[in-house]
Amino acid sequence: MKKILFFLFLTITASSLFAQREDYIWLTGYDNNPFDTIFGGTRIDFSTEPPTVSYEFREMDFFLSDASICDAEGNLLFYTDGTTVVDSEHNILENGNGLGPHPYNQEFAIVGMPLSQGTIILNYPGSNDSLYIILHEELTDEPVYDKDASVFNFLYTTVSNNINGVQIVEKNQLIVSDTLSLGSITATRHANGRDWWVLVPKYKSNIYYTIQLGNNGIEDVFQQTIGLDIISDIAGQAAFSPSGEKYSRYGVSKFAEPGQIDIYDFDRCTGMLNNFLHIPIDTTEAGFVDGGFGGIAFSPNSELIYHSRNERVEQYDLLANDIIGSVDTIAFYDEFTDPLAGLPTLFGLAQLAPNGKIYIATSSTTRYMHIIHNPNERGELCNIEQHGFELSTFNKWSVPNHPNYRLKALIGSPCDTIRPLAAFIYDTLSNTVFTDQSARTPTEWQWTFGDGNSSTEQNPNHTYTENGNYEVCLIVSNEAGSDTTCQQVTVVVTSTRDLANAKFKVFPNPTRGRVTVSLPNDKSRPWRLMNVLGQEMERGFFSTVEATLDLRRLGSGVYWLEVEGLGSKKILLNTE
Repeated sequence: MKKILFFLFLTITASSLFAQREDYIWLTGYDNNPFDTIFGGTRIDFSTEPPTVSYEFREMDFFLSDASICDAEGNLLFYTDGTTVVDSEHNILENGNGLGPHPYNQEFAIVGMPLSQGTIILNYPGSNDSLYIILHEELTDEPVYDKDASVFNFLYTTVSNNINGVQIVEKNQLIVSDTLSLGSITATRHANGRDWWVLVPKYKSNIYYTIQLGNNGIEDVFQQTIGLDIISDIAGQAAFSPSGEKYSRYGVSKFAEPGQIDIYDFDRCTGMLNNFLHIPIDTTEAGFVDGGFGGIAFSPNSELIYHSRNERVEQYDLLANDIIGSVDTIAFYDEFTDPLAGLPTLFGLAQLAPNGKIYIATSSTTRYMHIIHNPNERGELCNIEQHGFELSTFNKWSVPNHPNYRLKALIGSPCDTIRPLAAFIYDTLSNTVFTDQSARTPTEWQWTFGDGNSSTEQNPNHTYTENGNYEVCLIVSNEAGSDTTCQQVTVVVTSTRDLANAKFKVFPNPTRGRVTVSLPNDKSRPWRLMNVLGQEMERGFFSTVEATLDLRRLGSGVYWLEVEGLGSKKILLNTE
């Protein structure tokens, strides 16, 4: 049997741990037509690369409102169009219909809700993925301003996931009642890494409702006013950057009026927008807005923003001194039409996918999406492939509305108060080799011992078989984020039998400097003191029954006293 003796020198590093897969399944397409399978559901699974595309038999049409959620392993839990909640087996949940109870809203149930980003699904903070919240608007046929339809209520519905399956907990709970934007619901993580910020614009306004979702539910709702007085509100999209520190909104109001892109900085601690930038989209010589249906998506590194605008795609550099002047048209529509539908594959809504690519739906019913393969690259290096992603069925303009579920705490911010802080010790006098001493309640542990072995226990035992220096790292995590600490561990393997058979005593042990050595007789015996590397530090002779050694000039650590004919003893020295 081997016993390990360690001397620890502390160095600290930090890194993140794992990724979550809530957005790994995308659902698009129509309901089923048993006589023509070109109509029906398309399922896109991002657990493979390239993503797996398959036909899916289901009853729900997806139009512009499209949301789904998976568990942390990427298994589909449920989905919604903003009117109905359906489980992974395509069964409507008990009490899962009637979201947004207004009769006009319910006219679109199952057949497709015409609100771009009219719903989104978030995991409920602090629920350990057992509770989810659907945020959804309620469409009415009451005219407002120059439109025949309107949204006055912003609602939420909660869904549980437990041993009894997926179930509706409560439904159609009011958050905001006002004249609201027709869609453009989006969300990002709070700087604490656990809560969510949700932004909902007022209709044709520069007023935003900001909602904080925490582990106590809806914890705050407030308004903020920023930018121009009137913001175009139809045929658009909103997005947070993957870092959560930028927010952008694109929209047009009428095809004969100018549209716009608005870009803001976002404070993840306070939920406030600031540093407003307005990019106008003018009308063409023909009198129509130069863009029409389109979308917005950020690059994975949050440095670039892409605007898909009907017949072209443009890239803006957010690091440029002149962001508006940095615009680069990376694609013009290549005149390709879907051979089955006979419709053009123009550029519509966009969504950053978990594989780091941006997928752009067509703004007509086709079987294709466009792909930006390298969206972190500037100009043509971003490699946009028009109609490069073929679907199983026709898609009615939709991409799912997903936030960045993998965004964690903003390290170093004043709101970084939930993410765990990693720490551990080694107790040489106990059977527990490593003891976790991390703060802020971690829920997962990942140890690497520097010899190719690892553990997910909180306080693991580990046995080394060879002498050497090993870097031992502990990564601790909870829903808010993770932290890493590493320590250099020097290992000297010695026989337990040699220690057990020592025929002398050393006390006190551990010691702060002086030790007494008790021998069986006064026979003269040579001795030597070694460090953990086996290097000789001192040597001498004992000629009395008891002798004193002064070790204060040595540094703290683990030493061995070897006495000829009597074996060896470990001495723990702490001079601090």
